[in-house]
Amino acid sequence: MRELSAACTELADQLAVFDDNDVTSDRADAGLLTSTLLVVDQDAEPGTGRRSVPATRTPGNTQALNAEMDAHELVRRLEASLRLVVTGHTGRMRGGSDSSTRAAIAAIEKLGEAVSPAARQLAARLLDRATTAIGQLPAVDEIPRWEKIRPGPGGLPPTCPNCRTYSLRVSLSAGVVVCVFPGCADMDGRKPPQARMDLSKIDGRPVLVWRDGLVQ
Repeated sequence: MRELSAACTELADQLAVFDDNDVTSDRADAGLLTSTLLVVDQDAEPGTGRRSVPATRTPGNTQALNAEMDAHELVRRLEASLRLVVTGHTGRMRGGSDSSTRAAIAAIEKLGEAVSPAARQLAARLLDRATTAIGQLPAVDEIPRWEKIRPGPGGLPPTCPNCRTYSLRVSLSAGVVVCVFPGCADMDGRKPPQARMDLSKIDGRPVLVWRDGLVQ
């Protein structure tokens, strides 16, 4: 069972990435010390609209801003929901500061001790979801983003060599493939089965090299 206290700690740690800043003195900064934060640093340059005029876009890193704001809102709503279950009222709404968010996370951990195991598990899953959203940001890249494998020439994606289902997921940034079918294990009994993407040394075709030695 996922521990709520661990989920609280991990989200609090992940939110800290929005406080980190890089101080540079690049030539592009005219030799001046420049501080950049994740939510104001764009991952890509704006595209071009009609007549080759640069298209407008929201200033800053919208994806990072959304992940941060969603996490702040989630912990406030989750705290209020747990407090309602435990005390019969939601309590006063917290402010929008980072310290208020940290206080809400601490309160969630304490309130979780007074609710059912099912409620604690649900709260942990919600917090994990917010932690994952931050960790999967391109600028953070600490948590793999798992995607379905594209169909091959036959119109179907590869099957897992262990459970024979179409449950393989790939993290393109890490070059790793795993099977997400519940209970699936490789020939050595490890769960979940995991492979790395590689090229065949025989004919150069893409292959999956599994931890148990199987090459697919």
